[in-house]
Amino acid sequence: MIYVSDDNFVIYAARYYDNPTCTTESEFHDDLSRIKFILKMFKRYERDDVINDRLILNHLILLYNVFDHEAMTRILCLRLRQYLHMLKPFLVMLGYWPERITNIGAPGFIIVGSDIPMDNRIVERLRKI
Repeated sequence: MIYVSDDNFVIYAARYYDNPTCTTESEFHDDLSRIKFILKMFKRYERDDVINDRLILNHLILLYNVFDHEAMTRILCLRLRQYLHMLKPFLVMLGYWPERITNIGAPGFIIVGSDIPMDNRIVERLRKI
């Protein structure tokens, strides 16, 4: 599998996009914009301690429905790299957090899943769902 970086992010995403109902390029970009929404929600959580966990779950489910699962995990880890401790509880809950995530940012770069801590408050909120 090729690596994903900030330079080839859109091309990489397009390669692993599988939405039979998508008829325009703008629909593809609308799906990708869900990552920006998640980023904004993580920033808000960091700033105001407020998180809409169900909305984040909805965005993640929709993303994983139209992209290859392994590729989407790589894309999310690239685009949300400073918030992996917030992202990980959601992906663990959905069953998409792997032991190792490879080829992010540069060929051969590896994120070991167990090295990323999980935000305890998010974990507690997700346990109540």
